[in-house]
Amino acid sequence: MPKEYGSNKKTSSSPGSLRELIRIRDVYPICLFVFVVAFCDGFLQPILALKAYEPPLASYFYYRESCTQSFASMCGWIADSNGSYLNKPMALTGVFIISISFLVMGPSPIFSLTSESMQTTVLAVGLSLMGVGLAMAYVPTYPELIGAAFDNGMVNDLKTQGVAAGLSMALFSLGSFIGPIAGSSAYQLLGFAYSTSLASILCLFFGFIISIFYIWRTFSKT
Repeated sequence: MPKEYGSNKKTSSSPGSLRELIRIRDVYPICLFVFVVAFCDGFLQPILALKAYEPPLASYFYYRESCTQSFASMCGWIADSNGSYLNKPMALTGVFIISISFLVMGPSPIFSLTSESMQTTVLAVGLSLMGVGLAMAYVPTYPELIGAAFDNGMVNDLKTQGVAAGLSMALFSLGSFIGPIAGSSAYQLLGFAYSTSLASILCLFFGFIISIFYIWRTFSKT
C-alpha cells in the first residue's frame, strides 16, 4: 500500500474516477514523466537489437537493466523516506541524465570520437547512465500520481489507486509503442549517432517543459 499523501486534505464523498483524475493539473507532468521514460526505453530497442549478436557488445546491454534494477530500489527508498519532497527533483534529474546518456551513447557528433574502442566504451557508459536515469525518472511517478489525486480531494481508497495505476500503465504503453517506431525511423534516416542526439534533444525539451510547469505551479500557490 503506497504511503498516504495528502491524508489531511478534505476528500470528496464519491469514489475516484479516471475523469476526475485527468482533470487535475498536477497529473499532467507526471504522465509526461511516464511517457518519456517508456519512449526513451523503447527508442533504443530496435537499434540495439541490430547489435545484440555482436560478441563484444552483447554483454553491454545488461548494463542498462542492472543499473535500472539496482537504482530503482534506492530511489524507492528515498521516495518513501522523504515523502513527496524529493520525488519531483529526482524525476527531473533522471530525465536530464537520460538526455546526457543519449549524447554519450551515440556518441554525439559534437564529441568527435572516431576510435572504435572509444565508441564501444562510451556505449557502455551511456547504457549505464540510461539505466540510472530510467530508475530515477520512473520510480517516483506513482507516489506522485497518488499524492496529486489525494491532495486534490479524491478518496484515499483502492479504487483511486487502481485508476492511478491504470493511467500510469496506459501512458507507459503509449510510450513503449511510439518509442520503437520513432527509434527505428530515426535510425534509418539519420544513423545511430544522430538519432540518439535527436532523442537527447527531445528529452531535454520535455525536461524543460516539466520544469517550467513546476516553477509556475510553485509561484502560483504562493
